[in-house]
Amino acid sequence: MERESKNKIRCNLKVEYLIFKKNLKVTEYKQILQLDIVRVLKNVCLFLLYLIWINIARAGWENSYSLYRFLFADENEQLRIPLDRIGISIFYLIVAGMFCLFSIQSIRVLILGSPHRYADLIRPHTRIVKLFCKIGSVIFLLGVYTGEINLNMYNQLIGRLVSLVLLYSLMNLIEKKFFNKIKKGVLNEIVREEFDLNTTIGEIKVKLSVFKSDSKWKQYIYRSPSSTVYKGYYNYELEEALSDTGAIYHGEEMVLKDKYGDYVIVYDDMSNYIL
Repeated sequence: MERESKNKIRCNLKVEYLIFKKNLKVTEYKQILQLDIVRVLKNVCLFLLYLIWINIARAGWENSYSLYRFLFADENEQLRIPLDRIGISIFYLIVAGMFCLFSIQSIRVLILGSPHRYADLIRPHTRIVKLFCKIGSVIFLLGVYTGEINLNMYNQLIGRLVSLVLLYSLMNLIEKKFFNKIKKGVLNEIVREEFDLNTTIGEIKVKLSVFKSDSKWKQYIYRSPSSTVYKGYYNYELEEALSDTGAIYHGEEMVLKDKYGDYVIVYDDMSNYIL
């Protein structure tokens, strides 16, 4: 039984591999794959940037005495150790609290099967992380300014930070370039065609924007099922007839079928509107 299960898994993996290999020959699929790979690399850079930023913030929080020294221009050595201990305690409490909250939400997703993606779970917590990292970074800079922190001790960390910022910026530019290329390909496959609409008020000839009959990008795009060419048009019958054509309306948002599902292509053309 166990051997059969392993053979079935092996066969499924082989089928998936063959499908993937076949899809790689399709230009559109390859472009989407390239976009996703760049997005993954960008997210890795962002994750590493957060780790370095948290380290800098930690250095700031554990030198909280520098904030007191800057604000009051006083060198009370008796307050140095208590303030530094309070600062680093706040840092570790926030980190532990964030970890616990995320763990609880992750377990809830696994148990209850929530439709939320893990990216949606992380996003609210990143605001808190950014806030206490910003405060820690400010304290770090004040520590450097007041001489409480020796910047030379963090040269390697700052060097990594600068390198990752440059790498992240490069990944961001490449991502935009790949997406704009895909967007251009999608929009180039939209053409104007004439339709004869049979309604109770007679036959109406209109020109609408639709995907070409041999469109390759159409299958890689999600469209809203409630898309209508004329939103809020006064004639309901005409609105239904126009919707049946599958025409693309001005301002329609089309989502790319990639692993992230948040790349939106907006069709901007007022020519579909009859006034």
